Order: sequence, then C-alpha cells, then structure tokens
Amino acid sequence: MSRHLVDPELAAMLDVFPGITLSHETIVAMRAQMGEMALPRETYARPNVTIEDKVVPGPDGAPDVPVTLYRPTDATGKLPVLLYLHGGGYVMGTAESGGAGNVRTADEVKCLVVSVDYRLAPETRAPGAAGDAHALLPGLGLPPDLMAVDIARLSTGERQRLALVRSLAVGPDVLLLDEPTASLDAASTAAVEALLRERMDSGLAVLLVTHSREQAARMGQRAFDMIDGALHPA
Repeated sequence: MSRHLVDPELAAMLDVFPGITLSHETIVAMRAQMGEMALPRETYARPNVTIEDKVVPGPDGAPDVPVTLYRPTDATGKLPVLLYLHGGGYVMGTAESGGAGNVRTADEVKCLVVSVDYRLAPETRAPGAAGDAHALLPGLGLPPDLMAVDIARLSTGERQRLALVRSLAVGPDVLLLDEPTASLDAASTAAVEALLRERMDSGLAVLLVTHSREQAARMGQRAFDMIDGALHPA
C-alpha cells in the first residue's frame, strides 16, 4: 500500500473512493459495468460538433487503431488538436467513455479532439497502449518521437505541456500540478484546463497550485490560500 506516501491532510480524500482488487474476473465485471453506464451519444451531442469514428494504421505489426473524432463545425482555419487518452488505468474504458467531455472541449475550445480506443491490459501488455497513441502522432502533424524528444530543444511552454502528457500517460489516480499554465497563452491554457477537467470527470484527483484566482475558481472544487506556511480556506 502507498497510503503512507500521501500527505495526512489529503489522505481523507482516499476514503471517498472505494477500494478495488484487480483480477481478470473483476476487470471484466468493471468493464461491463462501465459499458452499462456509458451515455448514448444523443444525450450529449451538440449541433455544432460532429462525431466521427475512424480507423488509423497501428504500430508496426499491431492492428489498426479505432479513434473517435470530435470536430467543431463553426471554427475556421487550422484547428488545434487534442489527443485524448481515456481514463481507466489502461485496463478499462473506451474512446466513448469521455464523449461528453470531448464534445464540450471541441465546442468551447474550438479544437479537434481525437479520442483513442487503445488496446487494454492485461490482454495487451505494455507498451501496447502507448504504441497505439504514438501511431497517431504523424497523422496529427507531430513528430513520431515527440514523447522521447530532448527537453533542451523545447520552449518552456512546450516543456510544460509535454510534462503533463507524460504524467497523464501513466494513468495516475492523483496529480500534483504547480503552475501548469504559467507560460502558456490563453488558447493553450484553455486546452490544458479542458483536458484536466475531462480527466477529473473520469475520477482523477488534482491538487493544483496557482497564483491565478480566476483559474482556481474555474478548476477547483475547494480552494485554499497559503499564508505564512499554512493553508487557510479561500
């Protein structure tokens, strides 16, 4: 158990989440339960966002990768792209499981959202899921070695975003972020916040440190001020 690694002030949050024992039988049952809870597309569809299922070539020697595209129809020019890897610890979930959040992101941020229906463990061992995601990068106009790029070659803003991508890629339950958008412009900040909200909607707990009260109000369910080394309710 890793509970002892959590700050005592935050440990109570863990009790909100039920304990899970992972085995082949429980994973199958939880997948079925998640499938039953999935919302039909018509419940979250928006008139100015198209939803399209496609298949793209997979990594060498691997099957093709199903993806779901969410595209705003009222945006002009080249669209930024959000590559979305659904939650579920790489053992459950589907490209559809983040549908409501992906539609909202496409509509409000005016970006193309590409949700990946990557292969799941234990049927597919690591790094199969990551390989499915990497296979999409060339089609998005991104270098295929993006995840292994030399950090020294990147700008500060690029480093921030890559660090976030790498953190989310391992499927964390809790994420600690210190000024994750401090060096980003308004559009990039909105994209990062939208991605974090989607993951939070899927159960990710985020502890966000920011000097922006506006960002704290947009992102936080509870807010605290750090005063003389102690936390006080905002």
